[in-house]
Amino acid sequence: ISNSDKYIVKPHLEKIHKRININPESVASLNDMIDVCRQHNIKVIFTYAPEYNFNLQRTRTNIDSVFSLITQTAKRNHIPYLRDDSLELCKNPRLFANNGHVNKQGAIVYSAILAEEINKVLLHSTDTIH
Repeated sequence: ISNSDKYIVKPHLEKIHKRININPESVASLNDMIDVCRQHNIKVIFTYAPEYNFNLQRTRTNIDSVFSLITQTAKRNHIPYLRDDSLELCKNPRLFANNGHVNKQGAIVYSAILAEEINKVLLHSTDTIH
């Protein structure tokens, strides 16, 4: 989708609210991956990519629990967590193919922002939650 020029003409918000399943096995697998990265001196960075106008979050009944789990995992493991759902670009429907995916122009804009954020994290290797 991000390689298309398609953009949101009329924002669509799902009427059905869904619960995100937090699978304990998936959480354990994430922690195992973090441990493997630590053992091999691999820097880990968590990100939450832009979404249009918080429209995905509004349709998830337990989004706060999900974000809390990710934030606590990041803090506990000293992993930078880049939350990019509040960037100015998230308000521009012309940069999104749909609520959860940037289009080609959005990818160009966001790639530059993300590269800058990653560079800052790598240069100032401390816990960072944005």
